Amino acid sequence: MKKILSLIALLVVTFTAFAETTSEKIIPDGTQPNGGTITPKAITVDWATQKIVANVDLTNCLTGTNEQIFAISTNSADIANWDQESGSTLHFFYRQNFTDWGATTADVHKFAVQYRYKGDSGATNRFYEVKDISNCTIVMDKEGVHIDGTLVFEASLMPNLYKEGANQLYFGSLRGEHPYATYKSVELVTEGGSTPGETATYEFTNNVETVYWKEIAEGDYLDFHQYVKDAKLQLVKELDGTYTATLKDVVVGEDRVSLGDIVIAGLKATENAGTLQIDVPESNITISAPGSPYDGKSMIIKGGMIDATPAADADSKGSASVKLTILVGNGDMISYEFSDDVYVPNIYNFTSNAYVKAGDEVTNFENAQAVLTEYMDGVYMVKFKKLTLGTKTDDFTIENLKPTKGEDGNITFTTPDASGFWNDADETELNFTDFSASVKVGENGFEGFVCKFTTENGQFVYGEKAETPEPPSVVETKIFSDKLNYTFRGTIGTNDPQKLTIESLGNDRYNVILANLNSVNVLSVNVGTISFKNVAGKTENGITTIEVANPEVTFTDTDQELVDSKKGNLKVMFNNDKAYLNASGAVKIVSFGMSFDYTLVYGTEFSTEEPKDDYAINFDKDAKQTHSSRYSTSVSLQQTGKDKQTIEFGKTMNGYEDLTAGTKKFTVEAGSEVTPSIGYVGEWMHGYVYIDLNNDKQFSFNADGADQTGTEVVSYSYYKDQNSKGEAASSNCNVNPMPAFTAPTEPGTYRIRFKVDWDNIDAGGSAVSGNHILNNGGGIYDATLEVVTPVVDGISTINAEAANGVQFFTVDGVKLSKLQKGLNIVRTADGKVKKVLVK
Repeated sequence: MKKILSLIALLVVTFTAFAETTSEKIIPDGTQPNGGTITPKAITVDWATQKIVANVDLTNCLTGTNEQIFAISTNSADIANWDQESGSTLHFFYRQNFTDWGATTADVHKFAVQYRYKGDSGATNRFYEVKDISNCTIVMDKEGVHIDGTLVFEASLMPNLYKEGANQLYFGSLRGEHPYATYKSVELVTEGGSTPGETATYEFTNNVETVYWKEIAEGDYLDFHQYVKDAKLQLVKELDGTYTATLKDVVVGEDRVSLGDIVIAGLKATENAGTLQIDVPESNITISAPGSPYDGKSMIIKGGMIDATPAADADSKGSASVKLTILVGNGDMISYEFSDDVYVPNIYNFTSNAYVKAGDEVTNFENAQAVLTEYMDGVYMVKFKKLTLGTKTDDFTIENLKPTKGEDGNITFTTPDASGFWNDADETELNFTDFSASVKVGENGFEGFVCKFTTENGQFVYGEKAETPEPPSVVETKIFSDKLNYTFRGTIGTNDPQKLTIESLGNDRYNVILANLNSVNVLSVNVGTISFKNVAGKTENGITTIEVANPEVTFTDTDQELVDSKKGNLKVMFNNDKAYLNASGAVKIVSFGMSFDYTLVYGTEFSTEEPKDDYAINFDKDAKQTHSSRYSTSVSLQQTGKDKQTIEFGKTMNGYEDLTAGTKKFTVEAGSEVTPSIGYVGEWMHGYVYIDLNNDKQFSFNADGADQTGTEVVSYSYYKDQNSKGEAASSNCNVNPMPAFTAPTEPGTYRIRFKVDWDNIDAGGSAVSGNHILNNGGGIYDATLEVVTPVVDGISTINAEAANGVQFFTVDGVKLSKLQKGLNIVRTADGKVKKVLVK
């Protein structure tokens, strides 16, 4: 039943009279000019109720010739003119088998629809590629020009041809190359119907995100996001019951390129409880955006959906969502989303002083730019423009900044991440420590942004300027005593005990000092005190680790002047109780003019590896996955020849599901072939299965390559360009199918893990920033696997024994190769005879 809605701004409803649809022939059906002209014919058109419909066969048109199929003009003289003397003319030119007019491939068939009027500076062109040249339909109605259902030229751009009321127009073909088309029919159609018709216009407002996927290599894209607040969507219900959707003022790309209004006509909707559900089919669109590089270009809508709930009355608000995928034509893609799920980022730009301090050396930057963006509600990121750290200069981004508002109203930021990334094609990561950031909240928004962090290339400070850098001061000193083994110029020596001093400079920087290393007895030269200056360390679980290439090394209190090459390596590990050092390099005795290598090993190395939780995962087990359109609902196993077993858990959006706590479990026979699957909604993710074969409460895997031989990875759909059978696979292969695997050969109880992730073999899930399992819509699901002894029926056993001398006969004595239905005589290898009945 149709709903009668109030006459409000959001909805305009009009009813047609009980008139029948009529048509008037403009030229006779089947007209074939064969290179001749079509004399202009006067027609009167009221676009509110009438349209011109031409169905033409273009098969006989000449190759490479601009044939004028017809023109519509405001006077009979200008229909033949290029420069309009007093009127306005719309020309329909067609050309067969060519590569002009924006075509990217050879041998295409294309219309150029060109509008001219008195005083214009050039034609306004719209192009359309014809799919079926034997049956092309051109409709000129109140919306504009449609070719094969695609809106090619909007009526709003041709005001002289689209005046209100009756328009005196002329139809004909006189200009340029004359046509060889066959005009199946050309009619002036007056709309009507035998039952009342209804039109409606719905308008909706929501946030929009467009993502322009720029192809930089085959299968590799850069993505540029654009956001629009309060974007407009218009849905128009036409007299024939179809809908026309108009996406208003679409912008895409890094430079906010305009695509103008995107109009999609002829859409069919399913009405359900006041909601319109529209599946958008694949269709061509022509961009109309004067001044845009895409003006006049064709694009392909690959598909999508529109859901809309119009407002029921003046006191309520309608809602709608749109998701589309559009191909640009050069390998690039556009995704368009109009929905409540789109969060429009808040962007704050800052220009301030900055500096990088590496040891005592300070590099100042003036007018450094930073962009602070709230890209999700309560989650920020900062991008530093053209930042220089070490030898690299590029934009540098740190994500996942969490704000805390202080009593003074200002905001401080913290982050769980320990790295940021360069905005290059590989998004190369750079580790940092001691991150801190803050911003003042003023009357006009954010101001005074300050950010500090330390990398292997030095400490970076934004928002402050280092006028007179001070040398690092010692914050804390630790002294250790242990055995030192050293080698200088092939000579081996030992100091036991040896003093090692570690000075903390703050910000995870240290001086490491081996004092009074007396080497005279073995080297004839006392190397004195060796110091490794201002080296960076990282503390985890109470153990500090320093690993530095080419550290700054000094030798003091020596018999001879020693100069280090600073081309060595240093590793130090220490806690409150012990220390370990391993260093190597080359040093020069200046007065001797010679250099020699050295190695230093102090104490004994100790492990920093934490004990793992039972069946560990790389995120909080209570965490939710954050990708709204991807989720899992079940896990399944199917033994070959047996029924499929499934454990359902539904759309919980949990990152981890412990299915071992329930009563359900999987049961398979030892050594059987088993095929896994995951009930998953979404695309572009991969499936993985693990079995704890040795029941050590961990899942082993090889993190270094696709070869998982000897690990507890039993099946996966994709990892490093192949599946678990070693077959080539594409990254867009999806979660299922996963290859079958062989069940454990030992009966018993095992834990089985199902995982949805992106190109990551870690049983705990990808924890990489930018490719995190939860952000990607993945998850981990643990269940119990019961492996039982295979059940072998008696008939199968007897048949299998045929190879060992068992013979089969019918009751009539006819020899058989195996048991058959009915009564069988069986003689075993030892000569015994028995009867076997097979039902």
